Amino acid sequence: MSNPNPNWRIGLVGPLPPPPGGIANQTRQLAHLLREDGLSVELVRMNPAYRPTWVSAIRGVRAVFRLLPYIFDLWQMSGRVNIIQVMANSGWAWYLFATPAIGIGRLRGVPVIVNYRGGGALAFFERAWPWIRPAMLRADQIIVPSGFLQDIFRRFGVDSAIVPNVSARLKHES
Repeated sequence: MSNPNPNWRIGLVGPLPPPPGGIANQTRQLAHLLREDGLSVELVRMNPAYRPTWVSAIRGVRAVFRLLPYIFDLWQMSGRVNIIQVMANSGWAWYLFATPAIGIGRLRGVPVIVNYRGGGALAFFERAWPWIRPAMLRADQIIVPSGFLQDIFRRFGVDSAIVPNVSARLKHES
């Protein structure tokens, strides 16, 4: 399929391998498939290598060295795209990476899709919902890969749509 609008740009925010893992692999595969379909994808990586490399050994400080360039990259990307899709999960990753992406997208007037993953959602929501809720409600759409996660979101009064994992979709197409 070719891109029906050559000016259409998608901002994809998520981790990439290394290390390999579910959400990192999903981000990489989604970017590949969107580009294969002729869409323009600008990727903002949540987990780039630390620069300078010695920062990786210093807890706390390393978060600042990753977070500040990440926010700068989000700001720049959000000025060039038509929509942002954030690959999100629970815990500190939600606060450090998903929440800023949602906030910057909204501030810049760019619709934001939260692609939420992870089996720890119920415990995370039960523990921290008052802090999570404001950002969740700012998302234009929330998508999840399973009925399990959709049920958890429903318990907290949030609608979501099921979009299967990219790898599951690839298996069915082969």
